[in-house]
Amino acid sequence: METISILVKYMSDSSRESKIEVKLIGANGDKWPMIEKLWDFFSEKGVKTVFVSVGIGANPLADLEIAETLGCPLHIYDVRESVLKGWEEVQSILKSRKASETVTPFNEGVESKWVLPKNIRVHKEIPSFFSGTIALEDGTYVSKDILSCVKECCSSMNLKEEQMRVDLVKICLGNQYELSVIQAILTTGFRPGMFLIDWSELPDENMASAITAGHLQNCGYTLLSKYGSRFFYVANDRCMYDICSWHVNTCDNPMVTEIVKACKQQEQENITSN
Repeated sequence: METISILVKYMSDSSRESKIEVKLIGANGDKWPMIEKLWDFFSEKGVKTVFVSVGIGANPLADLEIAETLGCPLHIYDVRESVLKGWEEVQSILKSRKASETVTPFNEGVESKWVLPKNIRVHKEIPSFFSGTIALEDGTYVSKDILSCVKECCSSMNLKEEQMRVDLVKICLGNQYELSVIQAILTTGFRPGMFLIDWSELPDENMASAITAGHLQNCGYTLLSKYGSRFFYVANDRCMYDICSWHVNTCDNPMVTEIVKACKQQEQENITSN
């Protein structure tokens, strides 16, 4: 919860709240929304920011720009051979500081990013609820439970067990696999400060996506910006599930009942004060 507290402190500062500006990062045709002053959000962690990227779009520039800004490792989780080979080439380009002789959509522009090759940490599995295997459209792949994934990332950064966390998560998988990754992270108890999610199906157009997006926001996240199917959520430390008892059987929905009750109470207080 440490990351959330830092973000809430930043966002609740009235002198900053009106200045939270968003920009687009990444390569042309593969843009992602991100706050203008990312370093301000994570400055207390800096190089110890735990940044996890699950899957990838057409180009890694957005991931590299985040890692470059924060100076932190980039933990990549992917299983596709073409992507893994692409990341190997990215590491080679970052080491040589020269563009590849064979420019591809994946490696174009990589040489412009100042990220240490050792900070590109590739994990050849997909985070999930359980360790085992999962079936994607093009085959069956190794999965690893979220807790083990986070422990692995934090251990490689020399973070103590009491510092175990994930601060920023970016997901771009397709086939609605982002749903299980989000749910697994939240169910395990982690609350990243930021989520960048490429929805395979938009929440307003697909019930499974709507349920997951609703759960995410009810767990204490604000949708700060979106660009096409790519949504940018920031933690607000206001978990809506905490406002009521889930043992109540005298109403249709205890959360809605508590919200209505609070609204009526506020309305009555306004009438009284006037």
